[in-house]
Amino acid sequence: MAMAFTTDTRPTVLGNLVLITGTYDDDGTRSGSILLSDHFSKLLHVGVASHGDSSATAYIHSAGSPLSMTISCAANGTGNWMALGIRA
Repeated sequence: MAMAFTTDTRPTVLGNLVLITGTYDDDGTRSGSILLSDHFSKLLHVGVASHGDSSATAYIHSAGSPLSMTISCAANGTGNWMALGIRA
């Protein structure tokens, strides 16, 4: 099984910057990656706000391609994520 992600359908755009938000729902795997190369040419910042899990983290997966972010959390954690970057 895998972590489930949703992406909000209306990104926020300011000049060449785009902010995309969504939610995550872990099924026990404790981590998952979100492919973001359709939206960004470069990621500047990613973040996560968990629903009760203070150990949740998000980071930019910079090794090779494609452009993505990874979320790590406690088993069965849920929350919101965001990514800010230069639009594609």
